[in-house]
This record gives sequence, structure tokens and C-alpha cells, in this order.
Amino acid sequence: MRPENRLIGLDGLRGCLAIAVVLHHFGQISGIALMGAAWLSVDAFFILSGIVVGNSYEKRVLAGMCFREFLIIRFSRLYPMYFIGLMLGLLHLLVESFRGGINWADYLFRLPLALMVIPYPFDMKAFIPGNTPVFPINDPAWSLFFELFVSVFFFLIVVFFRGVSRIYFLFASFVTLLVAIHLFGISNGYSSSNFLGGFPRVVFFFLLGYFFYPKVRLLPRLNVLIAMPCLVFVALLFSFRNNILMFLGMFLFMPLVVGVFCAVNVPGSSIVEYVFRFLGNISFPLYITHFPVFKLLLIFDPFVRCSSIERVIFGLLISVGVAYFLSIYESGMRNYLSKMLMRFHA
Repeated sequence: MRPENRLIGLDGLRGCLAIAVVLHHFGQISGIALMGAAWLSVDAFFILSGIVVGNSYEKRVLAGMCFREFLIIRFSRLYPMYFIGLMLGLLHLLVESFRGGINWADYLFRLPLALMVIPYPFDMKAFIPGNTPVFPINDPAWSLFFELFVSVFFFLIVVFFRGVSRIYFLFASFVTLLVAIHLFGISNGYSSSNFLGGFPRVVFFFLLGYFFYPKVRLLPRLNVLIAMPCLVFVALLFSFRNNILMFLGMFLFMPLVVGVFCAVNVPGSSIVEYVFRFLGNISFPLYITHFPVFKLLLIFDPFVRCSSIERVIFGLLISVGVAYFLSIYESGMRNYLSKMLMRFHA
């Protein structure tokens, strides 16, 4: 099996995890308990990022890729969809300000920070009660900030610590993460009260993926049918908010699930490959735009009059449709931004 085919399994997993996050957020906003532990998806996203970034860039960095080129490539990969999510969030705020629901000025001076992917780690009014997001215009954007941070971290350890075993970094980040969990709680990084805990969280899980990626090609082939019981298991895991289960899910179950999907043998030109590629293509646009899309839908009375579960279902379908539309143009937007930044810094 070609190594690149293994990554198709990760595409499918990434899309399913993004859908779980969407259901969790839409359930929160609609007042129903749904996928309450789906925040574990973010840890899996960071593991996936460690695998993919390590596989795609380690050899290129060691071969002499400069920091500027690396950062432009990573920034261009993430920023177009981030920007669209930000604009959708601004559109929602603009409409709400005309309706008298919010004070536009409360958010306006945070816009320059958001445009530069800089968090605002101070308390302010939140769309979900009890949550004080560090990216108030589009809540899920917090993980994109940490994704850029850990990309820089990756470059530094590859260039300056190439002779140091990865296991030392992994152990140090694990101990730091345990301290952060003690101080801030098991899920952190997204709000003003636990923002600092996001740094060890992203570093540990990214390094876990980075440590694991050279061993991907050594995994035995697994029949693609094993993906279904794995996804059922993940759905059940996300449905319980037991502290012990969440801890095990964070450090044991989700890394194992990622490993299984690394080893899944996806038949070429099959319906499974098509579905997995589709899920992979929509995963990032869906994750970064679903929150403002749902808030925009809540402006319309027919949508509000639906039952909670109907709002979640319709919101998911519409968000997937928006994500699919954006995914068609995502590659072109990345390439355009990358070429523009390369010319600017030439």
C-alpha cells in the first residue's frame, strides 16, 4: 500500500471529527446535550497535524527550506478559510447590531487582532453562556492560532534540535500538560480562563503525531470496514461526560483511533475513497465556518421556530453545503495567497 493512500483514512477521520464538533456546538447553542465530549476532536486534530506536517515538511526543512517560506506555506494553508469564517462572524455581528442585539463597538476594536490571528484573552460577552472566547468574532478560531504557533515550534525543533530524541520533547510536554490540566481543567485553550493551558495541549498532541508519523508506513494493513466500529466507538465516547472516560479518551482512545485510520487500507477508485476524500475536503471549511453560519441562521424566524433537534440537523446540512462550496475554491485561494506573499517578501 502506498503511504499516501494511508492519509486518505485520515481525511475521512478528520471530516467525521469536524461533524462531531459541529453537532456539539449546535447542541450547546440550541440547549440540548449532544456530543458533549466532542472537544476531544481538537486533540485528534493536533495529532493529525503532527503526522501531516511532519510527513510533508520535515525533510524539506532539513534540506534547507527557510523559515519565511515554511511560514508562508503554513499561513497560506490556514488563513483563507480563517478569513472567510471571520467575515461571516462580522456579518452576523453587523446584522445583530442593526437589530439591537449587541453593541458593535464591543467587537470593533478586536477586529485588527482577529485579522492578524491574535487572541483576545480577556473576558467579554459570549454567545454561549459561561464561555468567554479568545476569538469572540468566531469562537472555533482559537485552535487556528495554536496551529500556527505549533507550526513555528515544529520548525524550531527540526532546525535547532535535530539531534535530540523526540521522546524527550514528548515527555516534557506531557508533564507540562498534566500541570495545565490541574490548573485549568482538562479542556483548555479556547477561553480567557484557560487560554494558557492551550500551549502545552497543542504541543503535546502535535508532538505525539510528529513522533508517530515515521512509523505510519510500518503499520499493518487494516480492512477499511474497521473504520465503522471505530466511528461508532468515537460517537459513544463523545456522548459521555465522565471525567475518567474523557481523560482516557484524550490520552489513549483518540490516539489509538488516529492510529487505526492511519493503517486503514482505502481501495482506490472506490466509493469509500470518494466519501473519505469528500469528508477531508470539507473538514476544515466546515470546522472554521460552522459557528457563524449557525448564528446567521438564527436570525431567521422560521429557523428559530424549529425544534432544537431540527435546528441542529438543518444547521448541519446547511453548514456542510457551505463547506463544500468553499472547498471547491479553497485550493485556488491558498495558491493565490501563497504567491502574493512570496512576491511581497521576495
